[in-house]
Amino acid sequence: MDRGLIMRRTAALVACVALLLPSGAAADSAEGQWGSVGKHHLRDGPNKAGAVCEYKSGGGGEEPTLLLRIVVKPPVMFGSTTAKQRVGWRARIQSREFLSNDPWKTILGGTIEHATATAKSAAAFTSQAFGGDLPSWWFQYPGSEYRVLVDMVWFHGADPVGGATQRVHHLAHGTASATCWQGGN
Repeated sequence: MDRGLIMRRTAALVACVALLLPSGAAADSAEGQWGSVGKHHLRDGPNKAGAVCEYKSGGGGEEPTLLLRIVVKPPVMFGSTTAKQRVGWRARIQSREFLSNDPWKTILGGTIEHATATAKSAAAFTSQAFGGDLPSWWFQYPGSEYRVLVDMVWFHGADPVGGATQRVHHLAHGTASATCWQGGN
């Protein structure tokens, strides 16, 4: 049996197991927080994924399935005060060898998008996409998996006064999973 078929079957099995595991009340999880932050959460759940992985089929045989693009939904962020406050967010893509215990490495990071929020009014943000502008090495690592982190920052003037990082748990790509993967042969 070829390695690509084994990896696709393993990914499907992992996705099925993930569906059977109990999930917490929050779809996203805090990776870290500091300073003064307002209410915040990710738009991420089993029925509305926080990110979408788009693939190009390898056409079967020995040709791998290629990850073309990851689109990340913006977080919901409120200000930490009742006055208007500048806030910002960015997505980061991390990678490691598929199903390994290797540490995750940040390979791509978006620029911080800024908006205004208050304690009662959330900031209006747009999605961030990683794709068509990817460097050529993106497609040279069959057998990799990817996850998404969202960094959020609260400002006082130009100075950051608080921040939070959360991990997206639901990535849409035909199966329910917390990671995207790059097929291999």
